[in-house]
Amino acid sequence: MIKDAQSITIEAPPETVWEQITNLEGGYKFEHEEVRVVSDDKRFQDGLRFTEKERIGGILAEVEAANYDVMPNRQYRFRGNAVYHHLGLKTPLEQGETFSLRPDGDATTLTLESWGRFPDTLFGKVPEFYATKILNIDKPLAEHDRGELDDFTNSIETSKAADPPKTQ
Repeated sequence: MIKDAQSITIEAPPETVWEQITNLEGGYKFEHEEVRVVSDDKRFQDGLRFTEKERIGGILAEVEAANYDVMPNRQYRFRGNAVYHHLGLKTPLEQGETFSLRPDGDATTLTLESWGRFPDTLFGKVPEFYATKILNIDKPLAEHDRGELDDFTNSIETSKAADPPKTQ
């Protein structure tokens, strides 16, 4: 299993951060080639299904996932199945993420926890060994997660700068 957890403090209320991280089709830019909601009901809720194409350490992953434990302005999780494409091989992985928001004065601390589980078979153990011992995938995963958090922060700060506070 591979895991990563990182946090960042964003100078915005939880509602603003929530709006950014739940904008699946427009809010995910860092190393994401495409994110598409495939549920008929597009509301952000438990069971919302989506697909994504992303790169971690330059390795393409195609993911089909669904949300669960959605608590607006506080947390959401997703879990799904991915296929990673590397050196002409396709490696399946179960993977997921948890986004947690914690108010911190006028700011919000956003924590991203991600994980991936290889199949418990020979065809899972060999790619897991290669990914963890040869590619040292923990480092690219951490860079990917940090990039997502930084991208969320930059998007929110850019939006705030373009939209100055209203005076009375």
